[in-house]
Amino acid sequence: MMGPDMQPNVHDAFFKEMLSRPEHAASLLRQILPARIAARLDFASLVARAGSYVDEALKERHSDLLFSVTIEDRSALIYILVEHQSTVDSLMSFRLLRYEVRIWERWLREHPGARTLPVILPVVLHHSVDGWTGSTAFEDLLDVDGATLTSLASVFCSKTSLQAGVSRAAGTP
Repeated sequence: MMGPDMQPNVHDAFFKEMLSRPEHAASLLRQILPARIAARLDFASLVARAGSYVDEALKERHSDLLFSVTIEDRSALIYILVEHQSTVDSLMSFRLLRYEVRIWERWLREHPGARTLPVILPVVLHHSVDGWTGSTAFEDLLDVDGATLTSLASVFCSKTSLQAGVSRAAGTP
């Protein structure tokens, strides 16, 4: 639920303006990404890309940005979804997967001869006061016991997202 102080248009404009500048996005990413991931990114190659992948019905509460970046001399993408709500979406991993498929579909249209897809690093910036309490792993959404999931691991692609809080409780004014 969005409180009266959570005005999506104001937050959307702020985050899009701030993060659309590669130097600002790089600074934020260096702070929120695990060091083992940040160390592999060539932040000097970070470029904002046009487009939005959020469902039309959700654009009031969510905004997104896509960046291209080089990871170990290969093209990659960083997808940042900004959540303008204070509750956690338990199906966020599924929604991110849909957005990532849209990004890859566009990539293939723009690179018709491509035989591989770039890695997409999904990052969710959220306003949850209590921190992110939902799962960050897509496979946690599947209705299967742990042993069966483990036995299916070789035929299943693991998808995990990164969550970063931007709530007032986390020190954001």
